[in-house]
Amino acid sequence: MCREADARRAAILSYAVDGSDARVVATGLRNPVGLAFHPATGVLWTTVNERDWRAGGAPPDFVTAVPAGAVFGWPDCYALGGAFRPDPELPQPRRCRGLTAPTLELPPHSAPLGMAFQRDSLFVALHGSRAELPAAGYTLLRVRIDARGRARADDFATGWRDGARVWGRPVDVAVGGDGAVYVSDDHGGRVVRISVAR
Repeated sequence: MCREADARRAAILSYAVDGSDARVVATGLRNPVGLAFHPATGVLWTTVNERDWRAGGAPPDFVTAVPAGAVFGWPDCYALGGAFRPDPELPQPRRCRGLTAPTLELPPHSAPLGMAFQRDSLFVALHGSRAELPAAGYTLLRVRIDARGRARADDFATGWRDGARVWGRPVDVAVGGDGAVYVSDDHGGRVVRISVAR
């Protein structure tokens, strides 16, 4: 397998508050962006932007729990439908055994970025695909995680893209003290507040 010379690349690391005690938590992550701890279990979760094959057809992006010592496969292999496949753009053969499967696969190029927990739900901003690719993302996803760590997702807020017209691209998520969910949008230059009518 291809290995990075620097163990900090394509990995999630942990440090003490003063910057000491550097530890590699997980490897084989092409582009982990959002990080959040489950408020009840303390399990670390991340969003990952997978390979960006310019012609499309790339592997799924994903949201996943991050067990200590996990190896997710990049750059050699990627997960698809719960199985691992070798990256066809790299010299073969590639070993794809003993890897950590992501918790929840998302459409390719949906670009999951920021995330935040609110009670039993994980909210994930899907920034969206490039204009020349099939539309994916442009939503705020709500992920529910059961007691076994299994996840299912539903669109919580949509409408940032209407056909070919894009008026917003969700970037990050925060939960306010008022219980509302705030979503930043770097395309429209705004922050959207979503609250439950009382």
